[in-house]
Amino acid sequence: MAFDLQALPLLLLELTHWLDQLLNQRLLLQV
Repeated sequence: MAFDLQALPLLLLELTHWLDQLLNQRLLLQV
């Protein structure tokens, strides 16, 4: 798999979205 800088922002966006969902799930479980 070739690493291109063009896909990096998209990858970061996907990662932040995934982390956000993960955090939301953990918060829901704690309450």
